[in-house]
Amino acid sequence: MAGTARTPLGAAGPWLLPWVLAAACVPPESLELSCELDPANALRALCSVASSRAEPITLTWGPDADPAAHELQLATEHESPVQLLWLRAGESHIVTARTRRGQIQTSVVAGEPPFTIGYAVEGTASVPAVLHKSSCRGSPEIVISDTSGSTLWFQTLDLLGAGSDVAGVRLTSQGTLLAVLTSQSSSAVVELDVRGNVLFEAIQGRDFTAGLHHDATRWGDHVFALFETEQAQDGTTYTLDGYYVLDRSAAVVHEWRLSDHIDLPAPVEPRPQWDFSHANSISVDEDLGVLISFRNLSSIVYVDGDWTLPSAGQPRWWMGGQTAPVPNDFTLFSPSHHEPEFFQQHHAVLPRPDELTMFDNALEGKPSRMLSFALRPNRGEAHLRQAMTLDRHCFVQGAFYRSSTGQAFATCAEVPMAYEYTPDVLEPVWQMRAGCQSQETRNIDRFVPLERLPAVE
Repeated sequence: MAGTARTPLGAAGPWLLPWVLAAACVPPESLELSCELDPANALRALCSVASSRAEPITLTWGPDADPAAHELQLATEHESPVQLLWLRAGESHIVTARTRRGQIQTSVVAGEPPFTIGYAVEGTASVPAVLHKSSCRGSPEIVISDTSGSTLWFQTLDLLGAGSDVAGVRLTSQGTLLAVLTSQSSSAVVELDVRGNVLFEAIQGRDFTAGLHHDATRWGDHVFALFETEQAQDGTTYTLDGYYVLDRSAAVVHEWRLSDHIDLPAPVEPRPQWDFSHANSISVDEDLGVLISFRNLSSIVYVDGDWTLPSAGQPRWWMGGQTAPVPNDFTLFSPSHHEPEFFQQHHAVLPRPDELTMFDNALEGKPSRMLSFALRPNRGEAHLRQAMTLDRHCFVQGAFYRSSTGQAFATCAEVPMAYEYTPDVLEPVWQMRAGCQSQETRNIDRFVPLERLPAVE
């Protein structure tokens, strides 16, 4: 639904007009505003706004209960129509155009996205929103929802055609969104802004050969993306991992393979197929160190990621949890009753050179945990400094994020559930479960906490 309005600036009725004109010392010129839903996206509006006078205009919009929730400053010369984001599905929104001489309002009602997610929320989060893939199976959308349980934004990513699916989506340090896409026959990595503009894309078969999966990250002008390949040895076909480094033209400038750095063990019992390593996260620090988490090895490796050096790809260290069949350069310590060993972990990150965080899925039957280790690589020591325990075991996927205020956010993928914890407090202060009401519910690998909505350029 759309609205159009036109009014003399500052007018509140004919009887007030002489007073307003005398006070403002301006002629009775008009401000025009009209809005309609974006036909390409049900949670965006397109607004035409114009003043008969060359002057900056401020646009505010939001649901009826909070009509100034969002703001956009328009220059004297601006493109038209203006796209408004962050409309709540199915709700009416008030749009206001304001200059220093007056204002005008109209309204627009948001539509419904091509999926229906129902959120069950307990408590109050310290962040306004979370980024995640759709919880509806077969739905190739990425979603931003607020932490009270409303869908604010979505983008359909059907780059690979029918059967496209989203393996995961991340927020880059540049404020863009980076998603890994898969289908039965292909894979891709795509970067876009919140307006839906594609900034980068790389597609299997055109730009690289191996299939992407799980995770990708951006470092500077390059994208690091996990891939998997198969290698046959002594009657067993091993599924192994590596990563590509792609420049902005989607050219592969470097390729790292796990098989170049370990000896493959023979299976204890004959097995024709072996998902040996199963990488699930990749992150890159300021020193171009690349951290990769391997679920099926219960291990993490930190390698030299500078592809311009002869040492590119060489492991700087390995850390192994329980039953790790690869090198381990650390002894794990815990000053408390918390067990320092981890199992089938996900989302390993180095927030600082001397700290490692991860989501410990834990042995089956034990609750999963968010862990933080203090690292002393020169002494081969990793000291468990923080362990926050969830109320359930999360068998696959999962994530641990920390906000700028120190709050901890966890994802239990198969529920799928997001949690917020205050350190040293046993119970979560907020939790949100996402269930699909239009299709079958599927895993959400990560709910990414957003301390602010991504900037609209």
